[in-house]
Amino acid sequence: MGNKNSSQRHPPSAPPPQVLKKLEAWRLTVKPTFEESFCALQKECGKYKEDEFNICLIGHTGAGKSSLINSIYSISRNRIVDMVTTKSDKLPGVGTYRLISVKCGPEDIFGNIRILDTMGFTGAFGKDETGITEDDIKAVCEGRVKSGHTFNKGEAATAECNKNKPHCIAFVVSAEAVQDLTDNPDSMTRDKFLKLRDLVPDDIALIAIITKCDRICDDTNTDIENIYKSKTIENLVKRTEATFGMPQNKIFPIVNYVTESFPNEKKSLPILWAVYSAIDFAHDRKSMGVDTCTDRQIVPNMTK
Repeated sequence: MGNKNSSQRHPPSAPPPQVLKKLEAWRLTVKPTFEESFCALQKECGKYKEDEFNICLIGHTGAGKSSLINSIYSISRNRIVDMVTTKSDKLPGVGTYRLISVKCGPEDIFGNIRILDTMGFTGAFGKDETGITEDDIKAVCEGRVKSGHTFNKGEAATAECNKNKPHCIAFVVSAEAVQDLTDNPDSMTRDKFLKLRDLVPDDIALIAIITKCDRICDDTNTDIENIYKSKTIENLVKRTEATFGMPQNKIFPIVNYVTESFPNEKKSLPILWAVYSAIDFAHDRKSMGVDTCTDRQIVPNMTK
């Protein structure tokens, strides 16, 4: 018989299962899911069908403004479209040289908006600026720039009966640029952003759109629904708020359509939310004058 005091041999216990940390949302969607929220916002976009709005994109070179236009129209037509020519990040220089005006069709979701694309800017000032200049921005804000106008070439801006006067200006900045702007206190590009922001008249609404969020956030790259849960993206929005002096409810992180063959409601929602808010804020300026309530709730009431 064996020794009763001898210790029994037990197989090694299995390690405890790994518990994945649940991401909590820092921004709530209007409905429980991205798909439901997309459908709800899509319906809301039709409430201003009788009005027309001009949304002008202003941003640094390589921000993804042209890709954003194609993404907006891909959502509007439920297929990947090629409205404007995009430039690869690997190619140097400026992609857009002229004012591009693109109007949605009557059957589009955004049948009442015109998107204006402008030349990108660099961190340089004065004679060293190779992108859009301050005089160009002033002319764009005043509606004195015709479609096809060439920027930064000494070409005179001519009044066009305010046809192209923006109702909302969207500052477009890449996620990587936001990190660089906030990490570098001496950033000339940040100073340029602030200077151009101050040129926007009070009768024009102003929002910020952060592109390429999947490049700095693995969670968002893995699943677009994490864009409103990721602490990385939340901190990015807070950085933008602190840098540009713009409230968080006017800052919209997105990922453009650049590799997909078909649009989907999940990826479309953040872009749709930005466009819907641009229209909503523009309507405030058109109907009520200057919007002094910067902490206005942008989530519409869709409980019905």
